[in-house]
Amino acid sequence: MNIKKIAIGLSTLTLTFGLVANTPVSAEPSVKTKLVANEKIETKDELIQTIKEINKSSEIKNLSTGEKVKVADEILKNATKEAKKEYDKQMMDEVKKGSEKIDMEKVNETGFDSAEITLSDGSKVEYQVSDISESEEYSLQGQSMSPFVNTTKKYGDRRFTATITFDSWGVTVGKISLGTHYTIGDYGLKMRYVSKGGTESYSGLFDIQDANVKVTDSRAEKVGYDINGFGSYKVHAGLGWLSGTKYFELTSTIKLYSLNKSNRSAYVQQSYRFVD
Repeated sequence: MNIKKIAIGLSTLTLTFGLVANTPVSAEPSVKTKLVANEKIETKDELIQTIKEINKSSEIKNLSTGEKVKVADEILKNATKEAKKEYDKQMMDEVKKGSEKIDMEKVNETGFDSAEITLSDGSKVEYQVSDISESEEYSLQGQSMSPFVNTTKKYGDRRFTATITFDSWGVTVGKISLGTHYTIGDYGLKMRYVSKGGTESYSGLFDIQDANVKVTDSRAEKVGYDINGFGSYKVHAGLGWLSGTKYFELTSTIKLYSLNKSNRSAYVQQSYRFVD
């Protein structure tokens, strides 16, 4: 692969782009030279590898967010339309696949599970899922959800929440969240409402332009039935694979597996799904 060099001079925190093959590059440790494809980055794999190498560098971590955006923009401008399209698709596929790492059995037994993945380009995504009683006070710290360690749930109000946090180029840019508020009783399961609380932008690089949630199935009166929530999120982002307008969706499902009216408890199974 032919190459050109992008010099990132950290001693002055300035970025220099363009052909510098004939320009002397300082041997100072504060100056790091990165390689990108000459003329155009033709393939998805070249683009991913270029971004991954820069994400791994110690110098990029010292740049301001604005300077990181400049570096990312320059790389994406140098990539073909097809390379960028396939890159975006692969990153989204990896995010969806990563959402499957949550252990829903653990959520049912302990009330909480989380997982973090690193995408092929070095970006990170964190998933957190919880199911808690809303009628008791508690403090969520890490994975400790005591005393919620029963597979059966007592009658009362509960909240099932799925949250996905996005990190690109070492910057935590924002997160989307779907809360499913439901009640267990003699009638089975009843959805009270869904919420988008927790959906948040940490910078202008993750502008949440629209976030809508709704109940799609509100009652599960028989064993085997389920209740469902839905959230759609329109985000305009500006860094790495998140650049441009993105559309995300979260769905939640809570299924009634058994109902014990004498003990005033039920066994339920929760699940969520992330789609683009």
